[in-house]
Amino acid sequence: MYIFMDSGIRRAELVALTVNDVDLDLREIQVLGKGRRHRVVTIGRRAVVAVDRYLRDRVRQKWGDRPELWLADKNKGVLTHWGVREMLERRGRAVGIPNLHPSCPGGGRQAADA
Repeated sequence: MYIFMDSGIRRAELVALTVNDVDLDLREIQVLGKGRRHRVVTIGRRAVVAVDRYLRDRVRQKWGDRPELWLADKNKGVLTHWGVREMLERRGRAVGIPNLHPSCPGGGRQAADA
């Protein structure tokens, strides 16, 4: 979640990240964007801490040897773009922002104002 917020990358770019795309020491991630062009984006300290903790826990998961960075909950394989959408909707509801989803302009703030 922190990478998504810090970097402004697209949902498809987030899902396509691999473990090797992340450099926590430099606080950078290599993103394959539109037009199959690579770019480097920086992430904040909180994101680095969260990803470092995630990677240490990830090795104990059933799918932990997969190259994809993000694993789905409950050992269901790798995270998909639908999984990201569900995660955002669930977290939005938890903090009182209904209908929060990745394609919502302004991150769903309009839905909260309605």
